[in-house]
Amino acid sequence: MSDILPRSGPGPLVARHAGGLLWLARYIERVENLARLMDVTESFAHDDSAWLSILRINGDEARFVARNGEAGQASVARFYLLDGENPTSVQTSITWARENARTLRALISTEMWLHLNVFHARIRALTEADVAPDRMSTVCAMLKVRRPIPA
Repeated sequence: MSDILPRSGPGPLVARHAGGLLWLARYIERVENLARLMDVTESFAHDDSAWLSILRINGDEARFVARNGEAGQASVARFYLLDGENPTSVQTSITWARENARTLRALISTEMWLHLNVFHARIRALTEADVAPDRMSTVCAMLKVRRPIPA
């Protein structure tokens, strides 16, 4: 019976790689979605209640309030764009996207790996000045198109 149905093969590897690709895409999608939410809110917010709505959409209100107090442009921008300890932040998402890509390194192109590393480095280098109200739209544009912008 074992001669007819061999036990080894690519099955588990294919499933593991498919899972890695799915999560890589999902983390990159999260970065883009957060950038879109932040950009729209920055464009149309008339008061701090608009920033609270982003926290509610993402289910992060309790975590945010426990760590940051009241929601406003500066505090929500820090929470989603700079806070590496926030599991739903851009920083955390790009780190996990890169980790999934690393496990798939033998399967993805060199160009994709390099592009992801440059994008990762640019996001990790964001500062408070980058997420200030006068630069928020530029940073969000960079996150949406996944290309570094001049500093």
